[in-house]
Amino acid sequence: MDPVLAQVSLLALMVRSLGLNPVKSDSSFTDVKSDAWYAAAVSTASAAGIINGYENNMFRPDVQITREELASMVVRAMNFAGASIKVAPEEQSRLLSQFKDSSKIFWAQKEIAAAINTKLINGLDDDMLSSDGKATRAQTATILKRFLNAIKFINE
Repeated sequence: MDPVLAQVSLLALMVRSLGLNPVKSDSSFTDVKSDAWYAAAVSTASAAGIINGYENNMFRPDVQITREELASMVVRAMNFAGASIKVAPEEQSRLLSQFKDSSKIFWAQKEIAAAINTKLINGLDDDMLSSDGKATRAQTATILKRFLNAIKFINE
């Protein structure tokens, strides 16, 4: 299987692909040192609303990103880029109910439904989403390409 991607790697790719000007600030995340190579990307993404971090003011830069976190970050980035992709509650239920493992979505039901609705993500097969699974580099690259295409930053 393809190696998984660290959360900070996706974040750096997302900030760069959007062409965001780096925001220099002391990070509010206790686990992001100001001299880390990714500190500006974290500050920039936080200022843009692409990330919120975790409890106890943690970002967890080296943690391998899950498909749930990937979908959430991409949907937030799309909203930041002006492509509002909200899904009505009844549509959200319909979109998620097609997957047997939708009950394993911990907190990003809205974001995953929006990502499915806009064809940013698919299930790993016809009825399994694996939102709690680690996102591979290949999956992340595919979703980033779909994201950039959807916001008209690239042409397919």
